[in-house]
Amino acid sequence: MKVVPFIADSAEDAVAQIRSQLGPEAVVLNVRQLPAGGLSRFWHKSRIEVLACLPDSPALDLVTPTSTGPLPFAPVPSGPESNEPAPCLLATPSGAAFPEAAVNYRSAAYARHAETTPPAPQPIPNLAAPAIDSPPLQLRDYGAWRVGELLEAGGLLPRFVQRIVDRAKSIYGNRPPENITEELQVVRQLLLQSWNPPKERPARRCRLLIGAPGTGKSTALCKWLVQSVLVEGHTARVWRLDTQIANTAESVSVFCDILRVPADRSPSDTPPLEELLFVDLPGANINDPAALGALRAQLASLPEQETLLVLNAAYEMPVLLAQVRAFGNLPIDGLVFTHLDEETRWGKLWNFVYGTNYTVRFLCSGQNVPGDFFEATAERLISRLLP
Repeated sequence: MKVVPFIADSAEDAVAQIRSQLGPEAVVLNVRQLPAGGLSRFWHKSRIEVLACLPDSPALDLVTPTSTGPLPFAPVPSGPESNEPAPCLLATPSGAAFPEAAVNYRSAAYARHAETTPPAPQPIPNLAAPAIDSPPLQLRDYGAWRVGELLEAGGLLPRFVQRIVDRAKSIYGNRPPENITEELQVVRQLLLQSWNPPKERPARRCRLLIGAPGTGKSTALCKWLVQSVLVEGHTARVWRLDTQIANTAESVSVFCDILRVPADRSPSDTPPLEELLFVDLPGANINDPAALGALRAQLASLPEQETLLVLNAAYEMPVLLAQVRAFGNLPIDGLVFTHLDEETRWGKLWNFVYGTNYTVRFLCSGQNVPGDFFEATAERLISRLLP
């Protein structure tokens, strides 16, 4: 990977240079402000240095899985999809299971064997925290399928692993393929079918990240801002707003200064349609109903936005589930997972694919800005879960 430095007078100038020399596939690695030297600093504006490169391997060291040969079957999609939104996305603390419509469930039949009718989807089991650490023994009935233990080791909850294995049995039979590669390909196809892609909607120019304190919202926002301005060439504006507590994320203002993006400490006039608006808010304590209520009211007062819930992937599942439940009544359009450099069990993310109707939108790794901030895809997550 060859890193190329660019010296520019502005973000627009940097975008033009990067696209001219490296093309639209370039990745921005670092941005810093260059101080003017000597007496010239009094009449010359400071310039910026941008390090960029062309990726020679998939981002985040993710390798898209490739088949070593033709699949032993050809998938044929079948079965209805539910488009009904589910306001309560996870099981409530009282133990009531959330509706099946909350999951983007796809059934499939395969042409290798005689046609069989897939079993009707079973109600989604409760994700209450006590059952996470001590699941009932009967949930682990994987039979001869070796992939079950592998999925569990990757972070998938046993109840969802059992669902995947049961689905594989209904298609392939109780005995898996003798070749472990073919067995992995069967599960890969089932995971791909369960992926919930982003819904088609008109582009929203207001982008908002919310979540609990310490999840990395402001860092993720800075990464998204730099990518939008330097790589995609958008003009942008940032609102750093207070809630019940003060917004102390000064790093956001620092990067706004570097990119020469306006940063307002209070809502100003709604930006024009061609300008992106990023809104930075302090974290909300999930154990404070007043803070969550104030956050909901503040969201309603902002322009139509794309609201993403930020979760720290390094947290254990009971903590993540508690945060999703706490923010479940807010208008959330998707999930952003941060701190992925601190977590090797990326299979944890599939629990939210199977257990909610949320879309996993972005993956964020490390504290460096711009750093690793990529759109989430099923292939990227599968490649980290299944070797």
